[in-house]
Formats: sequence, C-alpha cells, structure tokens
Amino acid sequence: MPSFRRRASSASSPQGVPGFAVEAVGRLGLRGSAFRTTGACGGRAEAWVIGVPGERAIALWTDLASHRRPGWWPVILGTEDDERRLAESVAYCASDPAAILATADTLDTEALLERWKRDNEPEDDEEWDVVGEWPDAPRPNSQFALPYNVLTKQPQLTIVAIVAVGDHAEVPAALGWGGWNSSPGPAEHVAMLRRWSERHGAQLVGLSSDVVEMKVSAPPSSRESAMTVAEEHYAYCSDIVTQGAGTISALGATLLNAPAWYFWWD
Repeated sequence: MPSFRRRASSASSPQGVPGFAVEAVGRLGLRGSAFRTTGACGGRAEAWVIGVPGERAIALWTDLASHRRPGWWPVILGTEDDERRLAESVAYCASDPAAILATADTLDTEALLERWKRDNEPEDDEEWDVVGEWPDAPRPNSQFALPYNVLTKQPQLTIVAIVAVGDHAEVPAALGWGGWNSSPGPAEHVAMLRRWSERHGAQLVGLSSDVVEMKVSAPPSSRESAMTVAEEHYAYCSDIVTQGAGTISALGATLLNAPAWYFWWD
C-alpha cells in the first residue's frame, strides 16, 4: 500500500517545491506565479498549489502530468474559494488516506453501481422517462469546466495543485473528499477512478469543492457503449442528469468519443 507523504516543517518554504513543478512553470512562461503551501489536504498529504490564469490551467496540468515524478499527481482545484472550502471540509473525514485506500481495495464497483442505480430509480408517482431519446445532433464534451466561470464562461484565476500520492485515483483519499449530500464517500471515488482508468484510460484532472473532471484517452466510440457509460455516470452522480443533461441518452451523447468527463454534486 502506498504511503502518503505528510507535509514536513521543512516543506513550508519555496525550496520544498518539487523541481519538476518549478520547471513546468518556467516552460510555460508563467511569470509572477509561484507554488505555495495549501490547507486543501489538511496535512493528510504533502501538497503545493499555484494560481494561474484559467486559459493556462489545462496547459499547466498537462505539462505537470507529463513530467511529474513518481509519487506526485497534479489536480485542478478550481477557484481560491474552492481551495478554501476543501480546506474546511477535510476536517470532517475521520479516516486517514491509507485506511481509505484499504477500504477501496475491498469494494466491488459492479455492486456499487447496482446499489446506486436502485437508489436513483424514480418514485412510482414520477412520470419521467429518465432514459429519453438519443439527440439528433450529439455534442461530445471536449472542454474542462473548472478553469472557467460557470455563468460567464470566461477564464478565471485557477488553482492547480500537486499532491503527494501514488497515482491520480488516490487524490480523493488524500483530500478526504466525498461523503456529503449525494456524493459517494472517498473510498468509493477511489474505486470508480480505478475502474474508469482501467476501462477508459480516465485520469483525474480536476477536483474542486463539488466537481470532478477527468481526461479520457479511450472514450466510448459507439452509441451502445456511450449509453452503457452514461448509465454508470448517472448511477455515480445522478445530478448530472437530474440537474444537467435531463436524460441518460442526452448524457450519453456528450460522452461519445469525448475526451473530457464532468461530474457535479449539488
């Protein structure tokens, strides 16, 4: 089982920032930007963050992911307010990261999905066709949302972190992320990231106070496979249908050959 590096006192100075991260900032010419410490992990794992213009956030994430050293993973945290909310919420997770990963190792994702699907079944008195019809003009999702303002769609100052974890799937354990409202718990997020990483080449790109975004190298390439994945997404995060796409078919159309996945919990 991987061990998380907690932030040591000596890591509180800029000299503690891993070299690959400093080099990435230099390669992208992000002048005036520098990594700093963060409370987003609550001391559960070593982490550093940097604020960059939203239009440069994905480029920085990509560079960090391409040049990262073993034991680190980059993740977009959203705005400074998202970073603050993450720091406030981490205190509510009683399990340490190693315990969360141990629990994730025992989880059967097929059983999880079946349980969530049952939980999401409409009430008998609800007249709603959750499956719906396939759209005439599918629009695959190709853009990540966190670097942009949800209302204006304009780029905004974005916090990018590097977290001391073994791989991307361990980030929810490092942040103690989930288990509120309808969101799965941290171990369940870890298990689903692992599942979709194995099946679709998914990698965690962003994790804010209420959003998860993934980059996908092997997305579903047929309507049938897109519907299968959409059913999994709806089970995992029903809000993206009930307060977003409207139907599973409409969601499936955004996943067909799409390199970006988006989840949001109210």
